[in-house]
Amino acid sequence: MNHSTDVNETMPNESPSLLANSRSELRWMLGFWAVLLLWVVGYCRLFGYGEVGKTPSMILGLPSWVVWGVFVPWLLATVFTGWFAIRWIADDDLNHSDSNDDSQDGASDHG
Repeated sequence: MNHSTDVNETMPNESPSLLANSRSELRWMLGFWAVLLLWVVGYCRLFGYGEVGKTPSMILGLPSWVVWGVFVPWLLATVFTGWFAIRWIADDDLNHSDSNDDSQDGASDHG
């Protein structure tokens, strides 16, 4: 029995535009994640290990490398996620038929 499938085939209820949108959104999310990963690791590596015995510069009671290397990327990730979810992610039709939807056929009456 052969269970292999072609990567370019789509599921019966899945349109090619849905797959293309999903892949595009995934590329943007992973790309932004990778940029922030490099920023956090790189910045904290460069500035987190100061000279021994030297007091690091402080911002609001935190070492500046924590603010610029952790909190700023975290804030950017939060803003990007909100913007991305509201403005960028496509609201694709999933081609669900109403005849297969049990939630409107009295399924909530099981109480």
